[in-house]
Amino acid sequence: MLLDFLAFSGVGSLGLTILMSAQGWISRFRRRSIRTGGPVRTTEFEHFGAWADELWDRCKPHYSALAVRDAGIMNTLLPQGTWPKAIKLKVTRGSEVIGWAAVMDTAMKGDPRFGDLRLGSVIDCLAAPEHCFAVVQAAKQYLCDRGTDLIISNQTHDAWIAGFESNGFMNIPNMRFMACSPALSLALEPHEVTLKNLHLTNLDGHGPHQM
Repeated sequence: MLLDFLAFSGVGSLGLTILMSAQGWISRFRRRSIRTGGPVRTTEFEHFGAWADELWDRCKPHYSALAVRDAGIMNTLLPQGTWPKAIKLKVTRGSEVIGWAAVMDTAMKGDPRFGDLRLGSVIDCLAAPEHCFAVVQAAKQYLCDRGTDLIISNQTHDAWIAGFESNGFMNIPNMRFMACSPALSLALEPHEVTLKNLHLTNLDGHGPHQM
């Protein structure tokens, strides 16, 4: 009833406008402090190739823990044709591949959370921390150009969270739980160090489902 009141009275729209305006100013302030390194190019692709292995080798030392994201694993998780709604994007600057993102563009119908919104989601991504902003920016622009109403993602690493926030995303912390087996918990010790530099996305958990 409260949400209906906020919607039909216009109070909710006004509050959201103010909130998003403030978020936009904060994002612009953050972007001024980020050296983007020049324009990037975003291209769709179907198959993770040797370039993905080279990117994986460059990126993995920057994280304390993350699932393997080489070409073989990613082609198994996101094979061509299996997830027809999953779109794979390669982000390059000049001749260098700086990262990739897997996104989805879903027209929701009567969804309990999103209603009839056209929902964009970033379900997985990989880049060195200094390139997170550029990869998020590329994925966001791609989904905006397709006409999505809302874009969401689940992230754990500080650099990726900052990359999303600097691109105008609102951060809602503590939205997911992480449960480890005893063996994994032992492998991640010391937790206070490892978890601060842990990279997890939707694809590491339950996956994108049918979103």
